[in-house]
Amino acid sequence: MLMTLGQMPSRWRGLAPGHNVAARFTAMSLSLLALAHLPMPHTICPFLMVTGYPCPFCGGTHAGIDLGRGHPLTALRASPLAVSGAAVLVALPFLRRTPLAKRWRELPARRRNVMATFGIVSALAISEIWQLVRFGRI
Repeated sequence: MLMTLGQMPSRWRGLAPGHNVAARFTAMSLSLLALAHLPMPHTICPFLMVTGYPCPFCGGTHAGIDLGRGHPLTALRASPLAVSGAAVLVALPFLRRTPLAKRWRELPARRRNVMATFGIVSALAISEIWQLVRFGRI
């Protein structure tokens, strides 16, 4: 039985937190193992190909391949954003049960939205600066 990507997360929400983490970790591990057997592409980033400048997401494929090959430090050098995003994805079921998450849910929606937007924009800006340094543009 095949599930669509939309059905998978809803099915995972019904699992206990430990099983949820195990399911996410297994799915991510299998994906990384599949990526590990691909040849390293020169670039698949259309923004980089057109402008010559990296986008904040550049290095994500290389990071996935490096993680799949068991080289976490090389993956971090390629794309800290991709590696930290993967770690948060795996840890999310546990993070949702922390006191900090409870306080987050108690905040007014407008404040949560502003803080989340600020966090996302900051992460993308830091990632872009990292990529510009990595590609020797700064």
